Amino acid sequence: MEVLEEQFDDSEAKAVRALGPVFKQTKRTANEERHIQKKDQPGAKNSGLSVELARETIRAYEGYLLKSS
Repeated sequence: MEVLEEQFDDSEAKAVRALGPVFKQTKRTANEERHIQKKDQPGAKNSGLSVELARETIRAYEGYLLKSS
């Protein structure tokens, strides 16, 4: 998601405007899965969700590129 964000001048706000809220949701979900949980915190329950959201984000980027050309 960071590489995709670079296409929008490293601006999350610009990426969200272009791709929709799925971009931000994808970043947040992927980060939750990647971070180590503390002992007293429940584990992330988003298993597989980040992959599905990443696909949606890629489709949104494809749509953005088609509109831009």
